[in-house]
Amino acid sequence: MAIADNQKVDYLWKKLGYGATKTDTNDRKKAPNEAIVSPLLLRGDKIWSKAGDIPTVIPTTDTTIITVYLGSNSVETTEDGTATNNRTWKTGLGDWIPPEFGSTYQVKVYIDNPSASDPTSTGTQVFATGSGNNDEWFFDYQSGVLHFISDNLPSSLSESKTIYISGARYVGVFGQPAVLKV
Repeated sequence: MAIADNQKVDYLWKKLGYGATKTDTNDRKKAPNEAIVSPLLLRGDKIWSKAGDIPTVIPTTDTTIITVYLGSNSVETTEDGTATNNRTWKTGLGDWIPPEFGSTYQVKVYIDNPSASDPTSTGTQVFATGSGNNDEWFFDYQSGVLHFISDNLPSSLSESKTIYISGARYVGVFGQPAVLKV
């Protein structure tokens, strides 16, 4: 028997929202009542050592810790052939800087022809909240994957078009600094 969606949501709510282990159903034990701590794994090799140096506004040019993909440098994605047609698009690049560092870091998504010279000026921008036609998207900043998460695809996305991502990636030092033992 398949796991019910409401149980999956309860697991995610408890794990992500409260950093707790799910030990019972929501009607028997609410998230604040879960007693076993279960924070998300923070891998030492994925820690952005210079994250404190990320400015609150996206820069217009590359820095030692940030690569920007704006205008003609927007990233042309490739369609994920293992997903439903036109549903999921891959940048091939990870560690995009999320808007928790500042609202200007929210990626912008454009639909344009393949090999467009500047999709931010010639393409159609589509918004995370959609167009009112259940065509919202979600961008995974860690993996660099865009997914049209709602029921429909944007009307401007046809077989002859592709997706472009405009934003910034962290390219600074990763990992914890070495600790000298005395």
